[in-house]
Amino acid sequence: MSPPDESGEVFEVGLLVCADDMGLCAQRDSGILSAFSQGIVSSASLLVTGSTAQDAARRAKEEGLMLGLHLNLTEGPPVSLSTSLLCRQGHKRAAGEGGGGVSGPSTELPHAK
Repeated sequence: MSPPDESGEVFEVGLLVCADDMGLCAQRDSGILSAFSQGIVSSASLLVTGSTAQDAARRAKEEGLMLGLHLNLTEGPPVSLSTSLLCRQGHKRAAGEGGGGVSGPSTELPHAK
């Protein structure tokens, strides 16, 4: 509870904790689900390009853990066939890798407006 404001009303104060990178690996997923079951974590972001993303989404749904989308523009394999953000190896451009990352000065995004 917070102290009363000038009108004398008391407001309940809470803390939301969102775990990052669910779907990255089995160990991360288990840790996030454990923290959720203990009341430490309120929600998680799902890394859809992670190696365990499908299983993580299923487990989160079973446990009632709310998921958000982890927008990943710079690492790992792409989710779509678009090539405008990819390096020569077919992965998303990371800093220092053929264009300096998404925000790098030499990255050209012809479809972005």
